[in-house]
Amino acid sequence: MSCRAVTRLCCKAAWAFAAWLALGADWHGNAAWAETSKPVTMQVTPEAGRLMVAQAMSTGNADLAARIARQLLAANPGDIEAQVMLTAALSRSGKGQEAVETGKRAFRATDNRPLKFQAAFLTAEALAGQNRPWAAKWWLRRADSYRSLPTDITLLQRGFATLDRRTPLKFTLTVGAGPSNNVNGGSLHETFDFYGIPIPIEQALPGYTGIAVGQLSYRLHENAKSSLSGLVQMRHREVWLSDRARKLDPMARDADFSSDGVDFGLSGQRRVGSTVGLSYGAQIGRQWYDGGQQSEVQRLQFGAAKLMAGSKVARLDLSAEAIQQPGAPRLNTTRVAAEASLSMALGKGRVTGSFAVAQLDAEAPGLPYRAVSLGVQAEPAQVLRGIDLGFFASIESKEYFKAKTENPDLVVEAGATLRLSNASLLGFAPTATVSATRSMSDLVIRDSMNLGVSVALKSSF
Repeated sequence: MSCRAVTRLCCKAAWAFAAWLALGADWHGNAAWAETSKPVTMQVTPEAGRLMVAQAMSTGNADLAARIARQLLAANPGDIEAQVMLTAALSRSGKGQEAVETGKRAFRATDNRPLKFQAAFLTAEALAGQNRPWAAKWWLRRADSYRSLPTDITLLQRGFATLDRRTPLKFTLTVGAGPSNNVNGGSLHETFDFYGIPIPIEQALPGYTGIAVGQLSYRLHENAKSSLSGLVQMRHREVWLSDRARKLDPMARDADFSSDGVDFGLSGQRRVGSTVGLSYGAQIGRQWYDGGQQSEVQRLQFGAAKLMAGSKVARLDLSAEAIQQPGAPRLNTTRVAAEASLSMALGKGRVTGSFAVAQLDAEAPGLPYRAVSLGVQAEPAQVLRGIDLGFFASIESKEYFKAKTENPDLVVEAGATLRLSNASLLGFAPTATVSATRSMSDLVIRDSMNLGVSVALKSSF
């Protein structure tokens, strides 16, 4: 990490620094740094003094830089730039606690955004040097709130990555909320025609959804070629029905569609050679619905990725999932899937195309299906400074082979994401997602549409 307040060193400052070392200096505060038989007095401006600090830091002489910075502060205790420089010098000369205290004082004493960023960033550096990674991460997040240059985010990401490598425990959190015209996955139709008799079915209910996903992971093993982590993931979904939904179904309650879940698992990666990477994972979990239903889940995943010429990445993913419904065994399902994808650079972002097949089996005749799908996804590319735009789209054909209809179901999904990195707060950037899903089926129960907007806060690190 480095102090950005002074990045340009001129020849004049270098000569002034050399002269100061040779002759000694009498600062405006009358502090004599050297005495000779014939004392020489040299007036040094704060700007030249800061350049001297930077020169000393650039040559690795942090102790000298700290002494010069202290003299700047003796002459002017309100010199925030000198406080920031002193923080850097103390941190790199092994005086971590004093560096932390100095950095915090500088952070509190100024409203200047670049100086606040530097003070917080250097405080994080000093805390990291004291082996206090969680406190260091907190100050990196505080620094994020005062970014002013495009390179600032890169510095923060590198700092976080370094701390992550040093700490086996990691926590991530995502929260979001937004409106939807179908919070319950209901049909577009009110009734199902059974030999001329209209049977009422669950229709789509509009409302709002909120989600929170937290994941705690602990690195069990890591070396140059492989890593293994244990993880716990917790999920909560809250639903608020609209007034229109209550008119459509007076008996419906918000809690009927809210849910909680928890997963425990292992996740690992392994590098094979210089261009192939493998990933694998296993989880067990449980899902609870406030309506009283619960389910148990087991998952397995395996993936292989190969780096190709031109920054292309080819990937194959295999997965299997089993879900048990203790209260309704006929609804137990087993699903296996395979997906092949190719990712390549496009402008400042990346675009990924995918092809997938899947099969779900169950005892209940209306559930089993075979599916084939195509998808495309563009990872966010910066369209304006601090604004990233991405999109996704897919089409899937489903054949319900135990309860066949004249035509396979067709599911089309499309959406866009907008990430406002300049509006991030403590390292969490707002991300808006607009999505639309249309499921077209000869069976009206499965004929549905879902339009939704969500705004989530996701960590930038």
